Amino acid sequence: MHVLIITDSYPNPFRKAMGVFVSDQAEALAQAGHQVGVLALIPISWNDIKQIGMRGLGAYEQHEHGVHVSGLCYAQWPKVYSYPIWRNAHSGNTMMLRYVQTHGQPDVLHVHGFHSGKLAMRISKKYQLPVVVTEHNSRFMAHTLDAKRLRFALQFFQQADERIAVSEAFRKALESKSKVPFQVIPNAVNTEVFKPAAPSSDFIFLSAGNFTSNKNQRLQIDAFHAVCDQMPGAQLWLAGDGEQLATCKTHVQQLGIYAKVRFLGQLNREEIVKRMQQASVFLISSNHETFGVVAIEAMACGLHVIATPCGGPEDTVRLCGEIAKGEVAAYSAAMFRAFQNRLQHNPDAVRAVCEARFSYQAVARQLTELYSRVISES
Repeated sequence: MHVLIITDSYPNPFRKAMGVFVSDQAEALAQAGHQVGVLALIPISWNDIKQIGMRGLGAYEQHEHGVHVSGLCYAQWPKVYSYPIWRNAHSGNTMMLRYVQTHGQPDVLHVHGFHSGKLAMRISKKYQLPVVVTEHNSRFMAHTLDAKRLRFALQFFQQADERIAVSEAFRKALESKSKVPFQVIPNAVNTEVFKPAAPSSDFIFLSAGNFTSNKNQRLQIDAFHAVCDQMPGAQLWLAGDGEQLATCKTHVQQLGIYAKVRFLGQLNREEIVKRMQQASVFLISSNHETFGVVAIEAMACGLHVIATPCGGPEDTVRLCGEIAKGEVAAYSAAMFRAFQNRLQHNPDAVRAVCEARFSYQAVARQLTELYSRVISES
């Protein structure tokens, strides 16, 4: 069938890793034999524009991994949080006309993120197409979405033909707010890219994410400090950038463990794969996660994962990792257990669980069944 994905989050000239979970799903569908297109209308913050410049703004076309992308990067108005809803609907009509002229009319629209909902419903009405929506925004779980966008999102969810949440915890949160049913279909991982290799001879705890209060790397640092003397050769590697990076570096120095902690900076996908293949354990310490793609990427590399009970990872990590309370004593105990049990760890078993539930093939199969149903019912 012909699937058109509409999204405001997708890898782009400003942020190569933005919305990678959407591009993974698009590639999975293409590998399953579907014709897949993407309308990516992406708001770019002024901070990113200041760092990279204006030349990445504007429309672009690309064809990669069997997926045709019609993209548009535009400047986000500061603090006008609902601007993408209007801008996507305004600019997307012309992009859709060009897409249909070149690639034909799709059978189904799959929207990733409610900001593209206004555009999707206009296209649905014009071409008589069913609409599926997958929501990813963690603000629904943190209860920090502003009233205007929340009201629009709930209206869009009620209008869509099918709704998807990426984890059970997120499903419950969305259903509680919207009063309409969601089904759970997880994000996908490319198991051809993320795969095990010979780890480092040292025992390495790795994490990767923006240094923010939500990601809470401070917990990882304090927990590691609590037990590092009991784990000979153990190291903590922290990848990412962000507002709390400098504070975390200072904290590591004050604790006197700088020789055992490495700050890796912002890594691209190839570098993330390399670091995961060197590591022994992957750490997640977030307050809220709708899914946590890094968890299944780490599992595909055969890693033991330790995560806080933050939502999404509770669906994935429980299968072959550990959920630890977001406090130093519990989290450090989980880290020490992973170190003690290192010789019993079976990377192949972890990867097998990941492949069965989160591989491209597994996720594409679930989506295909859902698309077939909504098309037949429309």
